[in-house]
Amino acid sequence: MKNILFSLALVLLTIASSYAQKVKPENVPAPVLSAFKAKFVNAVKVKWSIEKVNEYEAEFKMDGLKKSANFKSDGTWIETEVEINKSQLPKAVIDAINQKFPGCKIDEAEQAETPENTNFYGVTIELNEKEFDVDVKPNGEIIKAVEVNENEKD
Repeated sequence: MKNILFSLALVLLTIASSYAQKVKPENVPAPVLSAFKAKFVNAVKVKWSIEKVNEYEAEFKMDGLKKSANFKSDGTWIETEVEINKSQLPKAVIDAINQKFPGCKIDEAEQAETPENTNFYGVTIELNEKEFDVDVKPNGEIIKAVEVNENEKD
């Protein structure tokens, strides 16, 4: 019986740890809050979570759009994402994805930027019962394509 309870507890702990942990604004490091406020002056309805060790994510609304931004605990900006409708993806992006992953289904799309790539699209696709995250520049150049592990899904 102890082994069953231990196994169940381990499974539940693993599942819980795979999701971002919500955090109150007063528990977000000051450099993160400062960097966020400087970069997103007009942000409203901000909700914070710990994405992974030493990385915080703010989900918020700005200019009528749902956005998220990630920061290292020292305040270094990592990435910003804006949810978009799949129909808003440029034709070149859709064509590149269909060429690399024939027969795939596009599940989600977002417009994103990082310090390295100022404008690209993050697309989640499904193919042969597998999920992939694909980053594509507006001209159709694929930056990266990686299979999503079950424990990495949001």
